[in-house]
Amino acid sequence: MIFDLDDQLKINKKYDFIIIGGGVAGITCAITLGKKKFTVLLLEAGGLEFSENSQKFYKGEIIGDQYIDLDQTRLRFLGGSSNHWGGKCRPFEKYDLDNPIIGKINKWPIKIEEIDKYLNDACEILEIKNQFEDNISISDIRSITFQYSKPVNFKDKYFKILKESNYIDLILNANFTDINGEDGIVKNVECTNYRNYKANFEGKKIILATGGIENSRILLFIEKKYKNKFFKSNLPLGKYWMEHPHFDIGRAFIKKDLISNHFALSQDLKLKLKILGCSFKFDQLNSEKNFDLLAELAFYAPKVHSIINRLIKKNIYTGVNVKFASEQYPSEKNKIELSNTLDEFKIPTTILKWKKREIDYKTIELSSIYLSQFFAKNEIARIKIYSNIIKNRDYPDYDQLGGNHHLGGTRMHESSQYGVVDRNLKIFGSKNFYVIGSSVFTSGGYNNPTLPVVQLSLRLCEHLSKEV
Repeated sequence: MIFDLDDQLKINKKYDFIIIGGGVAGITCAITLGKKKFTVLLLEAGGLEFSENSQKFYKGEIIGDQYIDLDQTRLRFLGGSSNHWGGKCRPFEKYDLDNPIIGKINKWPIKIEEIDKYLNDACEILEIKNQFEDNISISDIRSITFQYSKPVNFKDKYFKILKESNYIDLILNANFTDINGEDGIVKNVECTNYRNYKANFEGKKIILATGGIENSRILLFIEKKYKNKFFKSNLPLGKYWMEHPHFDIGRAFIKKDLISNHFALSQDLKLKLKILGCSFKFDQLNSEKNFDLLAELAFYAPKVHSIINRLIKKNIYTGVNVKFASEQYPSEKNKIELSNTLDEFKIPTTILKWKKREIDYKTIELSSIYLSQFFAKNEIARIKIYSNIIKNRDYPDYDQLGGNHHLGGTRMHESSQYGVVDRNLKIFGSKNFYVIGSSVFTSGGYNNPTLPVVQLSLRLCEHLSKEV
């Protein structure tokens, strides 16, 4: 059933699960546990539609590299970021979970098989094919496969089920403001509406699913207020935060039959160059920009221009923007912190400290150069890399900057020294408090996070269903 905290409701009921956050992870968990006939309370801070009144709570400060404003990079209403995601999907690879380039402290505590077990069900939820085989292998360059969801909007997909369910209660405009309990056990979750009406809800197990920034912010707030009352102290809360740096790295003329392909470097080549993962794709230029690029080529390389021009006229080649997305090193210096400014609910606002490290720059530079040289040598494409990519690293602030992918901060690890949650996503030192979402990623890989988030949500539900 669906309720609204603005109606000042009171629910005297103990739920099997309370899920804080109605985005992709939270809704996936609620639907999955509800199907198993567990009683579930799903708490959503926003309403059914976007509102400035809700969205303003996402404002925060950014220190370091240029990045997207924190209230622009996510959405605070039912469905969360599924209300504006692009639908691009690819699962983790084995290399992503145990990457020797980023070291043992960044190794996941689970194996790829423990995530892949849920791939088929996750693909069904996102309405995509479970087909991710590489299409072409060209020595050290491989063509990789992404699937594209329509994209699925979780609010629209599951609204009717949430409304009619006998096991799931969804409460809108329910902003998390506090918890209570003792000895590592959360007994109640306090929520407040936008008119300062408060309500408390009781549950056996608590799942925090508020996103890759808010999960850290909420846990940092709880730690600041209660120290080690609910979980272990001195966890690396908010640390090892990551994004996927995105840039236009140049323009190119490429064979038309390859324009829809995504390319990546082989694992062996990444090890040889000591760089992280990345992928390249191409956006076709319009006729005007294509003409300008040809004119530029004629000035600098008239012989190559003559060849390319003939191939374009034969409809074999075309002009493209070359787009790049990269894995980022999980540095503890990149982190979420609390500011001294309080929001209307007396919770400190967010500070994001985020900078690209030397290995991040090296990944952008070397992979771009290698792709350009390899394509030219094999008569696949001619790429002109922008000078800032390989010289001054002065990336333009009008570029995409990131994928709106918020990773890490409450990451999974075998040790509480380097992680916030264990292999089953329970916070170290807690007896009933779990975290789900891309914030639990130990490392980020280079692929979009939505598909792995759904896989990990299904994995968490299977684990929890055996405990209650």
